[in-house]
Amino acid sequence: MVITTSAIQRNKPSEGATTHKSQHNRITRTPVKLLLLGQSGSGKTTTLKHFKFTYAHRDEWAEERAAWRPVVFLNLVRNINLVVEHLSAAMLNDKLAATATDGSPKDTTSPSEAPLPGLKFTDEHQRLCTRLQDLVGVQLDLERRLGLAPLEIINTDADAAPLDPEEAEPGILVSEKREEESFNHWKDGWKAALGRLQTSTPREESSCSASLTDPENSGSSDSKPLFARPVGSRDSWEDDIAGTLNSLSEDIKLLWQDSTVQEVLERKSVWVQNMPGFFLDDSVSIASRDYRPADEDVLRAHIRTVGIQELKFTIESAPDEDGRIFVQNWYMYEVAIKRSSRAVWYSYFDDADAVLFLAPLSVFDEKVPDEPRMNRLEESYLFWGNLCSCDLLTRSHLILLLNKCHLLDAKLKRGIQIRDSVPSYGTRANDFQTATKYFQQHFKEIARRKSPVQRPFYMHLTSEINSKSTAVIMGTIEECILREHLRRAEMI
Repeated sequence: MVITTSAIQRNKPSEGATTHKSQHNRITRTPVKLLLLGQSGSGKTTTLKHFKFTYAHRDEWAEERAAWRPVVFLNLVRNINLVVEHLSAAMLNDKLAATATDGSPKDTTSPSEAPLPGLKFTDEHQRLCTRLQDLVGVQLDLERRLGLAPLEIINTDADAAPLDPEEAEPGILVSEKREEESFNHWKDGWKAALGRLQTSTPREESSCSASLTDPENSGSSDSKPLFARPVGSRDSWEDDIAGTLNSLSEDIKLLWQDSTVQEVLERKSVWVQNMPGFFLDDSVSIASRDYRPADEDVLRAHIRTVGIQELKFTIESAPDEDGRIFVQNWYMYEVAIKRSSRAVWYSYFDDADAVLFLAPLSVFDEKVPDEPRMNRLEESYLFWGNLCSCDLLTRSHLILLLNKCHLLDAKLKRGIQIRDSVPSYGTRANDFQTATKYFQQHFKEIARRKSPVQRPFYMHLTSEINSKSTAVIMGTIEECILREHLRRAEMI
């Protein structure tokens, strides 16, 4: 992909910056290498997509955007199944509690979760759970077609190879696992999943999807499995899933807007709206038969990946007064890092021009899934300290993106107290401005203490779903990196 940008045109090259000159007076500069790092769920893939959205040719982006349709379907279906799971569990425990009150023996095989007092469940709640239960099969079918590991896989081996393509988050139970995104089986991550969809061949029948029936005809004797028909094109099975969602559209809307359901989720601290790939607020439009993803849908859609993803784009200047065109390749690598995989991702630090590190501020009250005693914000502090102290990065720009600020603001407005999870916050005001100032200062202090040489670093507050503001920030970062890259070239 080739982009013309005025940012480069303003930076006139020095004679020493030329590495190649073609017959058409095109001058190729030394490539720029960027690393995109952060803990799981920090927004790395979304940021990578923002770059692609900004720099891709419109026809290339439009083709890929269409391929995200089943991913959006999967995200929505996972949202629904998670809500139904928690609602069903709450109803079951409420029923068991009522039975125990009547003097009946307690069922020791039932979930140990305590009932939620004061909630009134109705036949309508049971009807919604029954109607929507078939979406579990739809989820499995979508995961199979996208090449994703099933969410039900449990891996308790915390010492497994950190970048094994078939690795699952260790120690997460089935009920908790639904809140986590599965891993992509391909080494190239979500790009490979989309490529598979774009080049799909006639499908084989799936044992998962073959059990699904049309909800509108589920009670009739002649009901047929939704995906049992021999259809060869990708659009056909996508349309089948769209038809299923369309037939359940009203039920999905009723489920999400139900006040009792919202109370169940709030009491259980299940914030679906804060999870990656949240689409329940847009269920009506997504469930329409003619739905096609918008740009914002693609940027919000989520598939969790492991390993390394590469994005390459080319920036080309407009001709200068001498007719010269300056061309530069940019390589961005998204690296899925874990504390146990330092040796793997350190190998990518060699000759990196800049590191973009994402630290989500909204996780101040959340725990690391495989280390429940560690706060997720503490994990970001640990990763950030490791980056600052890395000798391989002493010549690289460090760019800190304090991400998911919109979710931080939402939590604070709900009354969640930072000091309950971060004791050092003390008696400071529990508002967005005070909180972000505190977190910024803490990251600055870590950089000051850990860096082998004192150096400036760039820091920005970002919200991953705000594509316009993120594009502005990314433009600023691009110019900073480019100026430094040209400065180095002039010194040679």
